[in-house]
Amino acid sequence: MPMLSVRHLTKSFGTQRILDDISLEVSAGQILALLGASGSGKSTLLRCIAGLEPLDAGEILWQDVPLQNTPSHERGFGLVFQDFALFPHMTVAENIVFGLRMAGKSAAEQRATVVTLLKLIGLAGYDGRHVDTLSGGQKQRVALARSLAPRPRLLMLDEPLGSLDAVLREQLAIDIRAILKETHTTALYVTHDLREAFASADAVAVMQDGVIDQIGTPQELFSRPRSAHTARLLGLTNILPASLFGDASQTGDVLLHAAHLRLAAEADSRPLAQAVVTRVTYEGWRHRIDSKLSSSHEVTLYQDGSKPAPQSGEAITLHAGPDALIPLAPAPAGRTTR
Repeated sequence: MPMLSVRHLTKSFGTQRILDDISLEVSAGQILALLGASGSGKSTLLRCIAGLEPLDAGEILWQDVPLQNTPSHERGFGLVFQDFALFPHMTVAENIVFGLRMAGKSAAEQRATVVTLLKLIGLAGYDGRHVDTLSGGQKQRVALARSLAPRPRLLMLDEPLGSLDAVLREQLAIDIRAILKETHTTALYVTHDLREAFASADAVAVMQDGVIDQIGTPQELFSRPRSAHTARLLGLTNILPASLFGDASQTGDVLLHAAHLRLAAEADSRPLAQAVVTRVTYEGWRHRIDSKLSSSHEVTLYQDGSKPAPQSGEAITLHAGPDALIPLAPAPAGRTTR
């Protein structure tokens, strides 16, 4: 039985439909990321689950118990926001135990919780520091510890690393995952950043225009996206008409997956198309090779950076592995693919 179940959830603001028939499940100890661009509905979905927004239709259940009539503060859920929401006039320890103090926990339990959580988040000995003396990454760790202190049934993180620089964001996403796994915390993690979602989550729900395009593990999404929207969000841009690779009567698009394209024949590959190299970019561990087919469609593939790369203007033969061509589902009627 899943811990959290969302069934056919619908939410509008005025005449604008924000969430349209959303269903998902989260099992015990699972981290599910809601991934999408601004306006996709991911933060609104989080607020509905938290009880901060009423539903137009649908159900939210915790272990099969409906929550629609349960106030937000009685759901036992924790929230972590992008802006930290810490008390700047308090010490690190005072911030962490704030909820425990309000709940009447003993001083001994408060002290034990601070020691345990500061060690867990890598800030042992910081209990007496004021939060306004901390870096952004340290503040977010304290915000996470404060949310974990009451042992929430579900922890919800809304763009928690959005204000941090890219390098720190990726490392902290990895650290947050480790902390949540160490504490066996069930979590929903909202982000617009693909690398952050893949680093932190067990599964990812890709959202667009208020619906879920696809849910799967990071590996499942990357290896076999179902729609052009999901493919583009994952950085997979070789989306071409299916008719280029078969009968001219074929309709729809296919993804020519760059991970399965070759410049030379291999045992598991076959010649697919002729192309001309338009640009080669050295990215350290690999070469990015942009090319153009005779149909003028552009195709990108990658090659080991230690190998000699073709030159711009050079004619090449694209070889395809067995999983290179992936049929893509069309966008549902009434929706646009961005």
